[in-house]
Amino acid sequence: MPEETVEFKMDVSDENIKREAMKIVWRFSGVTFVDIKEKGILKVRGKFDKIEIGRKLHELDKTVDIINPLGKPGQYRIPSLTTVYSYFTPKIQEVVVFKFKVLDEKLKRDAMEVIWEFSGITSVEVKRVDRLEVKGGEFNKIAMSTKLKGIDESVSVFIKAGPDGQVDVTNFNTNNPQTTSRVPAPVPVRAPAPVPVRAPAPAPPAVPAPEPVPAYAHMRFHMAEVISEEQPRDYPPRLYAEGESILENKLLNHNIKMGDVPVIIESIGQDAWNELKGSPIGIIAKLAESQFVWSGKTVHFLLCRQLRIHKKEIWFLVGGQPIRFGLNEFGHITGLNTGSIPTEKFEPKADYKAFFSELNVPGGEGPKLDELRAGLLVCRTWTPEKRKWLGLLTLQAIGLYGLHHNSRIPFESAKRVFDEEAMNTYPWGRSAFEALVNSIKMLRPVGKTYTVSGMVYVLQALAYDSVKCFGERYGRVVNKDEIPLLRWGGNRTRKTMELTIAEDIKAHGELRVSKLVMKDDVRELFHTWPDEEEDPALDNLIRDIHEDKFVKGYWDVKKTEKKRKNVNSNAAGDSESPAKRQKVHNVKDVINSDGVESGEGDAEKKKKKKKKEKVGSAEDDVLEDVSVKTFVDLVKQLNSRFDTIDTSIKEVSSNMEKVIGDRVEARMDEKFEYMEKA
Repeated sequence: MPEETVEFKMDVSDENIKREAMKIVWRFSGVTFVDIKEKGILKVRGKFDKIEIGRKLHELDKTVDIINPLGKPGQYRIPSLTTVYSYFTPKIQEVVVFKFKVLDEKLKRDAMEVIWEFSGITSVEVKRVDRLEVKGGEFNKIAMSTKLKGIDESVSVFIKAGPDGQVDVTNFNTNNPQTTSRVPAPVPVRAPAPVPVRAPAPAPPAVPAPEPVPAYAHMRFHMAEVISEEQPRDYPPRLYAEGESILENKLLNHNIKMGDVPVIIESIGQDAWNELKGSPIGIIAKLAESQFVWSGKTVHFLLCRQLRIHKKEIWFLVGGQPIRFGLNEFGHITGLNTGSIPTEKFEPKADYKAFFSELNVPGGEGPKLDELRAGLLVCRTWTPEKRKWLGLLTLQAIGLYGLHHNSRIPFESAKRVFDEEAMNTYPWGRSAFEALVNSIKMLRPVGKTYTVSGMVYVLQALAYDSVKCFGERYGRVVNKDEIPLLRWGGNRTRKTMELTIAEDIKAHGELRVSKLVMKDDVRELFHTWPDEEEDPALDNLIRDIHEDKFVKGYWDVKKTEKKRKNVNSNAAGDSESPAKRQKVHNVKDVINSDGVESGEGDAEKKKKKKKKEKVGSAEDDVLEDVSVKTFVDLVKQLNSRFDTIDTSIKEVSSNMEKVIGDRVEARMDEKFEYMEKA
């Protein structure tokens, strides 16, 4: 396949659309260059299937199209935007080169996610086989370098100072990207020419002036003054921007089948059921008897607020506070064994193969719930031991692993029920935790719902146990002396959870949370899994919490971005002309007069609407009190930029008038010249 350059008609001026578009484009291994300098045009170069890229981009933006390369230049470009954008394109473009030890496809995709988070980037190109060249206006090179080092420690950074020169900035002290973002971009300066040196005859040749010295060469000394070792390190970012999770506005389902419990008890008998409650996985049987009230809204709230974690655990960000869901937390909530999974080969003493054959389970596989349900129909005449085996397998399917009725229990877990010693020593907690975390990390919802496999009830208990106001408001303690999963009775959450958080912050100064299950030795906070990725940012967060050095407000910068979007959207609404608003009202009046009846139904709707507005305004008041400081900071930032904007507009206006004036004069001269000749 030959290399080609394809232009897509797509407006990526919105930062969120831009980031999603870059994720799509850089998933294709043949892509080597992406450019968005021209407004409304996404230019991609490399060896790839342009139709497939176009199809993926079209799912993100239905207006996307491939520009006809044989047509007139710019025929598909967005009118009036291309020219205006060129006036605001920075005269001096920053050019940064990142050199990696090995730039494989996975690392390239991760790097693109980091790079395109920064506004001002206009193009990224793969150079050679190990470099990425990034171009743009003013963007924070230190913060970008820090984030890239978080995914690859070997990365080297070069800032191009001119056509031939470059300065190595690999050794920048980049502890805190938020602090570095406040450092203004340096302006290149030229060193003064040296004073001519007089010498006795014969005069030596003149000493040439040194090359211009870019300010970047001295930046490391400037940064050393700004950043100290006392300042915080990088933490994991949000998995999705606030309010933009792929799970938003979807309904959560699970596969826990507590409704099967009465049938199980009736089939295996009360004596066998009592034995199950005393087994190492008896927590499932006890949970079924506790009548725990499931709240999908509570768990969904957590899942929409995840941090980007590479290790086998999950962190949630609630009210600006990080909350860990790791192996320690799972063991604390369930009381299950979370030790290491044995690697040696295991064969039970009992003849499990004959038992599985009786259930029509294929050899070398664990049973699925459908096969176990069929066994429950015929097991009443079985021996107590066989009925106990069947009950233990069923508890794994309906609760411990929470599997789809057509999915199979892990074979190694299934074999343990046939050996009492193996049953008592097997790390059921670690196995169940891994199944739950894997299910969450692999979520790719399609449609209006999504399903989580595993012990999802643990996440609800985590919310009550970790967020104090959730436990007080919704948890409903039923047995204060029990482990958390049996301590809470649960409740259907009807009140807005954001309002509950805002009220707690207002009353206590900050949201009261338990960030993680604390251990005396920090090494006990880290767990190893086979083939697990490194996550330095997560390690920083865990150590800072353990050493009581956690930086409050680390993720608050994202709120400022969201407020800026809201301010822009409100301004757009206010700028709507009175004539247009009147036209809209007239159209509504026509619709009402033609086909909509006004009566008691409308009056009732208006009452409900007023009631909702009243509740909403009360919630807004609380949230406004909490975030007023952030709003004031935003106003200060906006005010500080007005002078710069005014100056830029004046310069652009002056340039446009000059260009237009020169062109008009030239055309008039041509016409007069032509008339004189005639």
